Amino acid sequence: MLHTRFKEKTQELLERVRADLVSRRYEVRLVKINSPVTRLKLIAQFAQLAEERGVKVRELYLSPRLAVMPQLEREIQRAKEKVDVICVNGFDTVGQESPSADHIIVLLDQFAKDVVRLPVPVIFWFPNFIVDLAYDKIPTFWKLVSSNLFEFQLEQHIFEVEAERAASGFQETSDVRKKRIARLEEQVEEIRELAGRTSPEHAPILLVLAHSYFDDKQYEKAYEVYTEVLAHLEQSANAASRATVLHSIGCIYHIWGVYDKALNHYRESLAARRKLSDIEGMAQTMHRLGMLYQDLGEFDKAIDFFNQSIEQCKLLDSTSGIADNLLHLGMIHEEVGLYSKAVEKYREAFELYRKKHQSRNMAIALFYTGRVYYERDLPKEAVKFFITAKAIFESIHSDYYHIVAQYLESIKQGIGEDDYERLCEEARRPALKKDHH
Repeated sequence: MLHTRFKEKTQELLERVRADLVSRRYEVRLVKINSPVTRLKLIAQFAQLAEERGVKVRELYLSPRLAVMPQLEREIQRAKEKVDVICVNGFDTVGQESPSADHIIVLLDQFAKDVVRLPVPVIFWFPNFIVDLAYDKIPTFWKLVSSNLFEFQLEQHIFEVEAERAASGFQETSDVRKKRIARLEEQVEEIRELAGRTSPEHAPILLVLAHSYFDDKQYEKAYEVYTEVLAHLEQSANAASRATVLHSIGCIYHIWGVYDKALNHYRESLAARRKLSDIEGMAQTMHRLGMLYQDLGEFDKAIDFFNQSIEQCKLLDSTSGIADNLLHLGMIHEEVGLYSKAVEKYREAFELYRKKHQSRNMAIALFYTGRVYYERDLPKEAVKFFITAKAIFESIHSDYYHIVAQYLESIKQGIGEDDYERLCEEARRPALKKDHH
């Protein structure tokens, strides 16, 4: 199921394309969306909306073996009917390895130079790592698309990145973390100057620096240092540390949208943690594997890994870990239309978070519950949960209340201000009383 609020962005995207077709000045646009299954659904939603407006959409996976422009032209020639816009859904990797970063750079740079002869409007739908690559390494392509960048960000990914950083154990403010990173960088630089290179005995300080970069969302630097640490860790003597580093590198690939490499690193980490009987580490990596398969739309595998993670969390008596997995099981039920089961899982998670007095996670569970009712066009129930979630986010000074506020604003626009205020008033009385005791 696609979130209703994405319809506004797809409509905006379509209006831009229609303006191109009227003016005959064709633009290149870039949509940033990580999950492959969500990309497919969003492109299908865009194509359906376009069809209703008389705009013909053609979807294309790029072959990494050919230049981009000839592929676009060939796709138009192969079509049995007129093509008004091409949606490029990343690169086709069936039967071969994913194209390297250097290969992608060459292809997109050449495309940007050829764009003067663009045959129709083109929308690239790319995961994070390609968008970041364009920003850092392909100035020609970035200049072409930077003013036409659309980002469809799923709420659970916003919440999960923070949760992953929190799980690393470094609970610092941004300023404190940056000072910490500066000190660590100085120490590592001194090591390099004195020894000429780092060696196995320097792995602990490198690992702390890598974790700190990850906490600060400096994923490229974190990846570089984690990779350096991995080269220093012998498989037999440092199995636990290797498993941790492999898991962390897998998280970075996952964040970037490089799913095949994320999967390989998670699997290798899980195998090592199983050999070590590291129950906590197994629970953590099983959870991440569940998330990855959820992103890929392989829900049976995702459910299996979330349930395996729950069993490990029970052995640890980790109430929060169980609740985290329940949230994702709820998301999958929501995705496939099993709404009552989704709400059941979200409420189970909420009760577990409440036992641990975890206000932020309580609010997230309430928000997801409200979202189910929002998507089913049940504003009264949605407002009840959204109002409570927003109040909790505000009470803990979390910026996430803005996300909830967007949904509430959408409901107000849909039902009118008077009815909206009435629902809010009804929601505030019982919900706040219930959820703050």
